[in-house]
Amino acid sequence: MDKNILTFGVMKKLSQARKQLKDCELKKSGRNKHAGFNYFELGDFLPQVQEINANVGLVTQFLMGKDECILRVYDVDDCSSLDFNVDRVEAEVKMGQKIQSLGATQTYMRRYCYLSAYEISENDTVDALPQENTNNREQKFESKKQEEQTKKPTDEERKLECIKFIKEHSDKAGITCDVEELKKKTLKEVSIVYKNLVGGVK
Repeated sequence: MDKNILTFGVMKKLSQARKQLKDCELKKSGRNKHAGFNYFELGDFLPQVQEINANVGLVTQFLMGKDECILRVYDVDDCSSLDFNVDRVEAEVKMGQKIQSLGATQTYMRRYCYLSAYEISENDTVDALPQENTNNREQKFESKKQEEQTKKPTDEERKLECIKFIKEHSDKAGITCDVEELKKKTLKEVSIVYKNLVGGVK
């Protein structure tokens, strides 16, 4: 029998559950102070999910294996089911016992499985990175870019650029160029040499 037919019942009810959960206007109580963003904790949505499941006729089962975790969603009427898999990642509890790390891992993995199954929107991954805030990085990049664009070269910098050009093209043409003498000249004088050389470059 077609797999889609076997899962049609649970898919239809899960779609209804997602819609109802979206209308609940969930609020994020978790706060990552280091990265500066809020996130959903398990308790922010699990009570609503359980209530909605009871209303539409769904039940969930969480399974934590060695390599992956599964949230299995059942339709209580036709017994059809859907699995939502997430690769297992161990949670580290500093100064904690192994049983505490296991509990934290189970909580985190249940959270991610439910986020996936019920399509609960969460912060993008980039927001969770422990580097400086993305907006700050973008602002610094734009400020630096604007600073570079608006910064005008000094007369000395312009003269050195002209001398560099003159030296490079003189060497190619086999002409002796006394850089030290050019440095003693004014920008106007060097510019004349530069323009004459540019006029002769084809």
